[in-house]
Amino acid sequence: MQRRRLQRAQLTEKRTYKMYKKGRLWLIAGLSTFTLGASLLPMTGRADTTSTTAEQQGTRTETTGNQVTLASKSVGSSSMANDGEEKTNNSQVETSSEASNVTASTEAKSTESTTQTVVDSTVTSTATETTRANGATNQTSKMSIVDTTSNNTEQNQAVGGTTDSTASTATIEDQAKAANRATTDGKINTATVATKTTTTASYATADISTNTIRGAQKLARATVAIVATVNSATKTYDGKIDTPNRYTITLTDGTKAPSDWAVTSTANVYTVTDLTDVDASKFGSSVGTYTLALSTAGITKLAEANSSADITAANVVTGTLTIKQAPVPTAIITIGSASIDYGDAKPSTYTITVPSQYAVPSTWTLASSATDGTTNTYTIASSSGDVMVPTATQSGTYQLVLSDQGLTALQQANPNAAITADTIIAGSLVIAAHDIITMGATTIVVNKTTSTVPVTVNSRTIVVPTGWTIRYDDIQTDAIVYDVPVSDTTYSEAVNTAVVDKYTITLTDDTMKTLANLNSSTTFNSTTVGEGVVLVKASAAVAISPANYGAQASAETPVTGLTISHARTKGIDLAYGQALYLILPLINMSPSGMTVANLTDYVIIPSGFKVATNSEGAINIATDPSSVLTSAIEAMMTKNDVTYQGLKVTQLTDYRGRQTFKIHFDKTTVYDGGAFATLKYALLPVIAVQNTGVTSGLIGNQVSSPDSAVVYVTDDSNENNGSYSLNLQNYTNIDSVADALGIADAVTIGSGFTSYLYHYTLSAKTITDTYSLVGNDGTSLGEATFTGDSGKTYVPMTKLPMTITQNGVTYYLNTSAVSLTQTYSGDSNSNYTVTYQRYVTTTTDTAAKITIAPASKVYDNNVTTDPSRYTVYLPTEYTVPSDWTADSAATAVDGTTAYQVSTDYLNTTAIDQNVGTYAVTLNSAGMAALAAANPDFLIAGDVNVGGTLTITQRPVTITLPDTILWANGQEQNITPVITGVVAGQSLDYTLTSGLTDPDTTTITATLTNAAANSNYKLTNSPSGQLTVGAVAVVYQYGYRDKAGTLHVVTTANGTATHGTDVTAKGYLSYTTSDTTAAHAKTGYTLQPESTGYQADGTLADIGGQVVYTYLANTEKIAVVYVDQDKNNVILYQVPLSGSFGTHTNYTTAQDIAAYEKLGYVLASDEVPAQLEFDQDTEQTYYVYLKHGTITATVDQPGNVAVSDLMKTSQRTIHYVYADNTPTDLADVLQTVTYTRTATVDAVDRTVLSYGNWTTTVNSYPAIESPNITGYTADQTTIAAAVPASMGEATETMVRYTANPETIRVQFVDGTTDNQVLGYIDLNGKYGDAADYMVTADIAKYAKLGYEPVSSDLPDQLIYNQNAQVYTVTLAHRHVTVSVDHPGQPGQAIDADYPAGPKYPAGTGRDSLEQTVTRTITYQYASGESAAETVNQSVTFNRTATFDMATGKQLTYGDWTVAPGQSALLAVVTSPTITGYQASVAEVEATSVTSHDKSCSIAITYTAKSQTATVAFVDVTSGKTLPTTVVTGAYGTTNDYSPVSQITAYEKLGYRLVSNNVLTTGIIFDQDDVIKSYTVKLAHQMTTVTPTKPGQPGQPVDSAHPEGPKYPAGTGLKDLTTSVQRVITYVYNDGQTAAPTVTQTVSFERKATFDQVTKVVTYMDWRTPESALTEAYAVVESPIIAGYTPNATRVASVTVSAKDTESRQTVTYQANLETATVTYVDATTGHRLGTSVTLTGRFGTQADYQPTTMIAQYTQAGYVLMGSDYPATGVTFNQAGVVQKYTVYLAHNKIVITAPDQLTKTITQTVHYQDQAGHTLQADTIRALTFTRSGMKDAVTGVATYRDWAPTGLNFTAVSAPTIAKYHALTATTQAVAITAASADDVQTLTYALDVPTPTKPVKPTKPAKPTKPTTSDDLIKPTTKPITAAKPTQLTKPATVVKDFQATTGNQTPAKSTRTLVSSRIKAVKTAPASAIIKPGSKVTEPAHKAQADTTSRLPQTGETRWSEMAAETLGLTLATLLLGFGGLKRKRHEK
Repeated sequence: MQRRRLQRAQLTEKRTYKMYKKGRLWLIAGLSTFTLGASLLPMTGRADTTSTTAEQQGTRTETTGNQVTLASKSVGSSSMANDGEEKTNNSQVETSSEASNVTASTEAKSTESTTQTVVDSTVTSTATETTRANGATNQTSKMSIVDTTSNNTEQNQAVGGTTDSTASTATIEDQAKAANRATTDGKINTATVATKTTTTASYATADISTNTIRGAQKLARATVAIVATVNSATKTYDGKIDTPNRYTITLTDGTKAPSDWAVTSTANVYTVTDLTDVDASKFGSSVGTYTLALSTAGITKLAEANSSADITAANVVTGTLTIKQAPVPTAIITIGSASIDYGDAKPSTYTITVPSQYAVPSTWTLASSATDGTTNTYTIASSSGDVMVPTATQSGTYQLVLSDQGLTALQQANPNAAITADTIIAGSLVIAAHDIITMGATTIVVNKTTSTVPVTVNSRTIVVPTGWTIRYDDIQTDAIVYDVPVSDTTYSEAVNTAVVDKYTITLTDDTMKTLANLNSSTTFNSTTVGEGVVLVKASAAVAISPANYGAQASAETPVTGLTISHARTKGIDLAYGQALYLILPLINMSPSGMTVANLTDYVIIPSGFKVATNSEGAINIATDPSSVLTSAIEAMMTKNDVTYQGLKVTQLTDYRGRQTFKIHFDKTTVYDGGAFATLKYALLPVIAVQNTGVTSGLIGNQVSSPDSAVVYVTDDSNENNGSYSLNLQNYTNIDSVADALGIADAVTIGSGFTSYLYHYTLSAKTITDTYSLVGNDGTSLGEATFTGDSGKTYVPMTKLPMTITQNGVTYYLNTSAVSLTQTYSGDSNSNYTVTYQRYVTTTTDTAAKITIAPASKVYDNNVTTDPSRYTVYLPTEYTVPSDWTADSAATAVDGTTAYQVSTDYLNTTAIDQNVGTYAVTLNSAGMAALAAANPDFLIAGDVNVGGTLTITQRPVTITLPDTILWANGQEQNITPVITGVVAGQSLDYTLTSGLTDPDTTTITATLTNAAANSNYKLTNSPSGQLTVGAVAVVYQYGYRDKAGTLHVVTTANGTATHGTDVTAKGYLSYTTSDTTAAHAKTGYTLQPESTGYQADGTLADIGGQVVYTYLANTEKIAVVYVDQDKNNVILYQVPLSGSFGTHTNYTTAQDIAAYEKLGYVLASDEVPAQLEFDQDTEQTYYVYLKHGTITATVDQPGNVAVSDLMKTSQRTIHYVYADNTPTDLADVLQTVTYTRTATVDAVDRTVLSYGNWTTTVNSYPAIESPNITGYTADQTTIAAAVPASMGEATETMVRYTANPETIRVQFVDGTTDNQVLGYIDLNGKYGDAADYMVTADIAKYAKLGYEPVSSDLPDQLIYNQNAQVYTVTLAHRHVTVSVDHPGQPGQAIDADYPAGPKYPAGTGRDSLEQTVTRTITYQYASGESAAETVNQSVTFNRTATFDMATGKQLTYGDWTVAPGQSALLAVVTSPTITGYQASVAEVEATSVTSHDKSCSIAITYTAKSQTATVAFVDVTSGKTLPTTVVTGAYGTTNDYSPVSQITAYEKLGYRLVSNNVLTTGIIFDQDDVIKSYTVKLAHQMTTVTPTKPGQPGQPVDSAHPEGPKYPAGTGLKDLTTSVQRVITYVYNDGQTAAPTVTQTVSFERKATFDQVTKVVTYMDWRTPESALTEAYAVVESPIIAGYTPNATRVASVTVSAKDTESRQTVTYQANLETATVTYVDATTGHRLGTSVTLTGRFGTQADYQPTTMIAQYTQAGYVLMGSDYPATGVTFNQAGVVQKYTVYLAHNKIVITAPDQLTKTITQTVHYQDQAGHTLQADTIRALTFTRSGMKDAVTGVATYRDWAPTGLNFTAVSAPTIAKYHALTATTQAVAITAASADDVQTLTYALDVPTPTKPVKPTKPAKPTKPTTSDDLIKPTTKPITAAKPTQLTKPATVVKDFQATTGNQTPAKSTRTLVSSRIKAVKTAPASAIIKPGSKVTEPAHKAQADTTSRLPQTGETRWSEMAAETLGLTLATLLLGFGGLKRKRHEK
């Protein structure tokens, strides 16, 4: 207090001084005020409202702005909350302010302050923010400001409501510059007037001078800074000044809140709970808007919290309090009901009952008041217009409601209450029908008539004329329905039976007079006799009859026949909100199984109900009732497998307040169901609705209320398109319903069917709702109860206290958790829990403080590397914000949990980036997030204690890497690598001298000024090796002599190419080979024998010389013959070679001529006339050959099959009967013929292509089907048709079928003018006899109540071409029933025919036998029987006669007393029962007649009342809890049980000790004796342990959530704690080296708490082993490969639960590692040269690549086989291990291609000579070729060859050819086996001259048909499928294998022939594999495995067509074929 008084004194002194200063500046203030006024003028009327969606809440803006304004010009505006969106309760607060604080402006700019929506207390903002809990539209203010940014504040939901505020501020630019506006990071700081502080963070600009600051202070004193804004609020009217119970204040940045103001979920927004801080003088007023401002005490408190500022009321912007209308519970105002008789005038006044707290319009007159004063009843004149009076005059029930005028008047009388239509229960006006006689509705078919109409007499005392017959006795309504002759009505005058229409009839005047004469005391006129309706309708072809067509009902589920019976017999009693189930038989029609089109039904929901949904037992009013009904019908159809189409349900206008639906089926099957078990029905749930005002009603057609029926069907042609008509029988048209629906008729079950009649009552159930008041910490704060009718609403806030103080702790009601209104549920009492917010401050709760763990970082002069998250120790009682993550690595302070928190929520502005220690606390956003996560807490700002950040020195190293550089004529040195220095900063150092010429030296570095780098710590002494080198290049040209000696002719110098960028990766790589192209000479080849320094590589030393050698070349030419039509396959290849500059004499003429004789034609010859060896690469030239062609036709097919050139298609037409037996008509055959040509390959005789198919006639002609008498063809014409495919053979059938004929037999009703009852159509074939007997159908009609009269049927029915109709006439039968032989209504008359006519209503025993009974019952007051019931009865009998066919014309005989009985009932005396008194001692005797009703007399016995008490005792405290009193009648047992009360006490934490109340209840068997019982209870004590901890606020028994809750202090966090030692492992650079080791010693304790008092008792902290202390284990430092730690272990330390966390760091230094690279000759296995050794620190990478060395070895003839050297270089990552890498190189193998080394040919020559040695014909020359492959080692030059292949061949024997005039002396040559070593073979066949012998000439025989020509075996078989190719431009040289070329056998087909016939010197070459197929334009390069052809081989000049000439000779054809066949077989054998 002393300190506060001192502060106030200082504040007064400062104010006095400032007043003096301000006086000196009055001129500046005046000018500012003038400027401000000018700037405000354009602002007028610029308020704008903008809706902001919840999705925008995620945006957060950090820009802030100066808030400076003139104190005298505070401009404020308020916004009213939207009533339509009001969701809060009467004590909730919704604050909404738009405060604008504007200063003078010289340059106005427009800015917009945008608002946000608050959802679930989560608040974010994009500018000045507006929040409203109910999502109401937010506000946006547009203000004129001057060059500034609008202040962004995030305002929080107010306690007791929501905050809705908008604040814009503006300033003058000059003033802003002088008033603390810093611009270092683009933010504008709050301009708060400060008189003492001149060097705070707000003055961040170092250049501001003292004079500037003083000038700014002076100018600032001329204005008043806005430091706080009172946020506007909204509350509902309650007449109190202590609501709301808190308010929110928005402070500017830098303004401190008083210590008792709580933070909110919005930064800078605080909650004020001390209402003395707010001026609340107007808060109990009526609805309106009032100024909301801080009180003097509040201003003082704010000023004391900001002692450095001069804060007055002028610095605080006021808000507004808007008081809105209070909600009004529903259904609390009731309009009274009234009733009148039909024809009477409507009431002149109506009543309305209103709760007494509400006023009414002055025109309403008070009629009465309730005795308890709770309600008043008023009368309202019907003429006032305040009540909507029904205009209807006909009988019925109509709704009474207030008109809009009346509702408005009531609302105006109660301006503070939100009275709506839902507040008022409608009344009803009943117009009762008082007709003595009611006419019914009758339906007849047009041009038909009726003899009677139904008439209901509503009194049994009325005597009717003798011609009236009883239709049925309606006992339920005490009415009798008669069939009255139409002559007694106006039927004949009013009804035109020939016109379809609706007609009104009534009784004639004469009939009324007759009735008057018979009933002299009764008046009969138009009022007492109602009108009836006759509906004349059109008949349809289809007639259906409704069957059991009436709705049934069940109040129970599942619905069964029994539950339906219960509803009917016991009545239906429901509470509002409960469900009723309607059973709707919508397709119950007769005849069963018929399909009906356009069936149209109607459903009218019972009064007081609405269609409902049933979701898992929850019944609710359906929002889409049509869909619910549709689903119910679809379920009916699916369940019963009903076929239907086009279901449509339409909701119509309500019928007299009842929901009405039309159901239409486009088509459906109908069924005649009776019993419920087999009934097809839709089950529709409906719910009782309270605000309808209906309390009782009827379901079903009753005479007095026929429109109470639910289901109706119509046959109005406008609805069903005339698809059907209705046979009504026992069903009636309800004309009032039909009129309302706008249809001709609405048919439902007749009122006589009482089994379809239900009565129901509706009432509200009394419900008690209990609210448990609980603090957010689980503390019980009491309870509040509300009692009312189910379905009604109430306002919970009327009984809930706003603030509760308990045990020194203050709790505030969390109104957001309380609904504005609540509804009493329809079934049971409800329990609600209301949570109160606890006010938290460190002044009363030291454990509530929030601390931050110390953090550190290494200096980097970079704010972005400051910790992005800190460890915050949050007390466990708080809920952590969702984006704060648990810090499992941190050891939390006792009673807290550690979390990682982003700096977005922390205040780090104090941090300087130099080495030092700085404070860190939660910022306003962090505190706001905490408040948002803890909406049930009000958290004071003093809990924010915080922590620190320490910045340490940064380690730095200077590294001089060993460096190799290319000599460049200048001095060069090592480039140092400096690590650890912050970007933009540097270290001072010097290097020793470098090198100019190639050499090696050591370089060192020395720091020159280390003291200038105080933020750094140098960690090494740098040195490195420098090498400078160079490479020279020499070229030499020459040749090698035979001895291999090199002779150099000339030389030249070259240069090495290398990098110039020292920083480039390949800088040291060099190449010399890339310049060899410039030194190449034509005809010379670079040799692999280069010597000296490595040709291409990486400079690793001071360098050397590289020498290249060039030798002269040998050149090659290849001439290739190509088959262009066989995918450019190579036929033959001629290799040529020679020295560079020479030529060859080879030409292609002879070889081309040879191929032309084989069928080829020349395509092109690209070989020049002179071939020159003038190119340094192999030259290839091509000769392209193509196949010639031959055309084949049908006439000259050649070797082509005729079937391939001609085809036919056929169609056959058959004529058959329907059974497929043939007729006498012959089949018709039609044919179409097709031909084509073929193009044949002249070389291989294969068909190349076919021409198109052609035909002269392309279709089958059309043909007419012949006629057959008496039959009809299925096709009169077979149409012309084009064959679907060539070669098809189709068949077509023409079938003849006999014609059908029909005979109709119809049955007519002679009784009803021969109306057709039905007919039978007999169908047969023409001329057949019908197999039909009429007796069976007559028997069927007999079962329907008909008997035969006549028939015109002949003895035999024959089908002919004429339509035949025969008629059978029937008549109705009449049946009489009696008591001895009664009917069974609804049951078949013929038991053997259940579907036949049923006994009509009134024919059963109950209609023929009537018993008048007097029942005397004796019962106790409880209803229990006291004595045996006495039943006395008299029975009367009668007979009945009816038409069996129609079930009508029912007439009765007179009633007579049953035989053996008397009409006298004897006297009965009541029995005596001890202890009870009978209400009647004796019942007198009486006589009865058949007209008397049965009666019941109940005699009641009353017993005395008794009492008992049950006391509840708390044995723990010794207190007696409330005692329960139980009462009951003598001799009864009260089923009272204390179990529920015991359970309630158990929920409060008690346990049962004893209970002497009997489980069977309390028996009152002692008169006037009070029985006493005792229930003893004790407090339940619960122990919690770490293994079974409690969950504060959660139930102790989860199975009973309403039971005792675990109190605070019983959770796991309260029972466990731990102490930690954190050991971190880092490298020298501070990076983490190994996972941090956190050693934790855990302690735990047990606690016991009293479930009743919530007192918790703790035991000592102990380890899990029960020790009080425990030691950290010794921790061995982890072994990290390649590193050495500064400490190998961390020692053990003993700790207890009171100790704090400790930390220790272990540092690791990297080791030096080695790697080698070895080059290995993979061919020999020997190492090549010396291994390369590489060194470096562990974890670093060597900049070495083996590519240069590999290139050098490649030049020497090696090829790279593989390498395990990493592609990116060696990383030294294997500690203590020499990393070894190997590069494997193998000798390159060069394929030998010289033809003379790879092929060898052996020839055989056969001479044909006479005996003198003269040549008779050309020699036969054959050749066999052997091949092999070879390889040359490119390193050693050694050549190796494979064996010759094949190993052996054979020259087969050659048969001696026929030579004219000679014969061979030797038939064949000798077969010869040869090998590659064999010599050429020469053989001679010798011939002798023939000696002529004369013979008789013979007739030459016809030559045999020549066989299909074949091709020679010399054709080449391709290995791949040929493809068409253009002329090739380049070929790849194929591999070839030489084959022998023997002729093929004659049975080989051209398609398979792949050989070409050539002369004996042509070599047949096998085609290349797929990879060697000639590509157009490609050149041939000779592969290693190709077989080289002999360069001397040439095509022969003669004899190349010998076999072709032999084939031409007729006499030698057969012999040649045999020879060829033999040769082919031998060849095949050889190929195998």
